[in-house]
Amino acid sequence: MPAALTGNKGSQVSVDVFIQGSDPMNGFDIVVLANHDTLNPINYAMGNVLTSPTVLVVCVGGKPVFPSPPAPPCSSSLPDTFELAAAMSGSLTPSPTTGLLFTVVYNITGTTPSLNGIP
Repeated sequence: MPAALTGNKGSQVSVDVFIQGSDPMNGFDIVVLANHDTLNPINYAMGNVLTSPTVLVVCVGGKPVFPSPPAPPCSSSLPDTFELAAAMSGSLTPSPTTGLLFTVVYNITGTTPSLNGIP
């Protein structure tokens, strides 16, 4: 079942993306799906899993917004996606890897009806 988020139209909501018990890694490329009629990504913050990471690409709605052209292609072309790819050089995370990868901040631009009392 999708996560239930609450908030008022015109406000913001933050969504944390965690990893738990992963093998060692030196980077990630993650696509987050959210209905663009209700949530629009406006910012992100790196978490604590990667040490001194380099951001490789940020895509909003299937279009690269960082780095400025020429940017690598986005993994998804869907208008409902936010993508962040980052890596660190020279080392791997400890095993098992657990922690906050990143946080996405969304503007709430619409609402959806609740289902069985869940907003």
